[in-house]
Amino acid sequence: MNRRVIFASQRWTSGETLNVNIYEPDGTKAVDSSLMTELDTKGIYYYDYTTNKIGNHLVYISSDNFSSMQVITVGKSLSQRIYYVAKRWKTGLTDVKISIYNKIGTKIVDEIVMTELETIGIYYYDLTLTDEGTYVAIMDTETYNRKEKFTIYYVPSEYFSLKSVDIITTKDEYNITITEENNNYNIDLDEKDITIKEDNYNIPVEINEVDINVESN
Repeated sequence: MNRRVIFASQRWTSGETLNVNIYEPDGTKAVDSSLMTELDTKGIYYYDYTTNKIGNHLVYISSDNFSSMQVITVGKSLSQRIYYVAKRWKTGLTDVKISIYNKIGTKIVDEIVMTELETIGIYYYDLTLTDEGTYVAIMDTETYNRKEKFTIYYVPSEYFSLKSVDIITTKDEYNITITEENNNYNIDLDEKDITIKEDNYNIPVEINEVDINVESN
């Protein structure tokens, strides 16, 4: 799957030198201090990368003057890595704690200490989803007192009416999006998965994953 990271520089400054690091859901560094490309001279920068790893990818962007973090969700997974940025990107904190509540307000994670990712002032906690509903994570540290919320919406696949479908398409179309009840299923098709039927491609598709949306603020 191809992804483009987009970043607007502070004050939309053109000519910045921005480095990007990308960490996969298991913490593996997939991109190590690669330069971002500016879009025209608009102060907007981008980086293209390819991944087949499902879950939350951490994008860490830095320059001589500032640092920034993004989380990009690829595909759908029950395993969710939740991130927290310490105030002033403070490293070495041992009291960054996370509490997580399920849809009925029950605390399922009670002030567990988060783990720092390398030494960049970003901390994480791995959560495995079980029941459907909305999960709310609250993170804070007494040392630097920066509270943050992270919300996860989990809807099991049995809530969707669409389970399988046959797609008839032209020979030149390989990427198809099926939309059902406002839920988008992005399907990447490979030529080996396609059979010819009367000058068209007849493609059976099974959809049995969960739908997970992630918000952070």
